[in-house]
Amino acid sequence: MFIYVCTPEDKTKNPAETKFICNLIARRGHVPIAPRLYFPQFIQTNAGPLSEELLSICDEVWTIGSTTDSMKAEVEQATREHIPVKHFINMGVMASMLENPDAEEEETQTPRSFDELMSELVRVNDDEDSREIFEFACAKARALEPRTHMDRGIVEKLLLLYNSMLHDMEKVEMTEEEKEILLREGLDQIAEQLKIDTRLAAAVLLMSKEETDDSTIVEVITKYCAKHAPEIARITGFPQPLVDKIVFISNIWRWRDRKQIMEGNYNTWWPKHVAELAELLGESENLIRKILDAELTGK
Repeated sequence: MFIYVCTPEDKTKNPAETKFICNLIARRGHVPIAPRLYFPQFIQTNAGPLSEELLSICDEVWTIGSTTDSMKAEVEQATREHIPVKHFINMGVMASMLENPDAEEEETQTPRSFDELMSELVRVNDDEDSREIFEFACAKARALEPRTHMDRGIVEKLLLLYNSMLHDMEKVEMTEEEKEILLREGLDQIAEQLKIDTRLAAAVLLMSKEETDDSTIVEVITKYCAKHAPEIARITGFPQPLVDKIVFISNIWRWRDRKQIMEGNYNTWWPKHVAELAELLGESENLIRKILDAELTGK
């Protein structure tokens, strides 16, 4: 069967996703016809008439994703020529149908597992995308290294892997619940791969996000630590790098949880905060408490 692949125009700028769609169709014994994949390689002007000719010889038209104006024109042509049209909200629905043609479409609307989502999260970065993400990771790692007291290479890999995943997610349609599954379990997987605690990875990403959004909070907390850490180290007798790290992460988390704290939950939040910091950094709660007590009473 000849299947006309009807995708948005932006796929012509980065054809990897369209190639993946055609690969899925071909592996099921069908012939994919994808003008937006073929013609830009040798035609720079309007290839509309040629696309119309190809559509006329196809057995079905498949649309994937949101429908654009040009896609609507192709659907209208198919309707006039009595060619069946099938619409898929994303590649996952299409892949499920190809695997099991008799399955009801509603069955594919439920959130997929993390493994299923990762198998469908195709790498769609082109060279320019990869270069920009890599440069972003390197630049942010240099800025965050003195604040996180983590090896710069680990920070670079964390930012590179996580932001590559975010970029890929923008190219594949999925529900908000599926995005949440990917973000949550994807971060766990990246942290495990880099052999760091997930909460520490989340703290680094939060610092990076604050900077990306041009927020002043990270800068404010950094200046705060630079001012108070030497005195806290002198009072407690603990090394200043350790003091700086604990005070910095503690303040980042206090900022993150400020709403909960302001609602009157400080007394229950604070012991948990100390315990989580101790577990995260592999230090005793007593050490964490001494440093934070010195911070809060000394400033």
